[in-house]
Amino acid sequence: GVQTCALPICFGVGDDSRGYLGDGWSVAESESTWSDGPAADVALPPCPEPGAYVVRVIGRPFVEGAALPKQSVEIAINGETVGRCAIKDYALIECPVPAHAVLGGQPLRIELRFPDATAPRPLNGADDDRLLALSLYRLTLERLGAIQGG
Repeated sequence: GVQTCALPICFGVGDDSRGYLGDGWSVAESESTWSDGPAADVALPPCPEPGAYVVRVIGRPFVEGAALPKQSVEIAINGETVGRCAIKDYALIECPVPAHAVLGGQPLRIELRFPDATAPRPLNGADDDRLLALSLYRLTLERLGAIQGG
């Protein structure tokens, strides 16, 4: 089928996400894929038509009690920072797509940055040395105001 921007991309085992994932990701798990390192990339096809778009990221942070109560997430699209937040639980993060990224007709490079990425082993003794921050479940690019009719 034709790739469009509006399809939600899911990141579990068996989902068609590997073609979108760039650097900074671990292997897919049952419903999601963990980031591994201080940053991770997702590549999307160009926006199909002009308009205002938002990127929606659904994920769960790696947290560990008082030692690591939240994860900071910074999102950049084609090099421009569009949002920052701190998440403590399963969350929806929504950011605008810069107009120049829509109009350029170029693929969208979504960079997620994780200044608090941490290995589980020193925190909870788990046999895991990955630098975890975000377990990514879904990512969607949606055009605002695209609903037709009354």
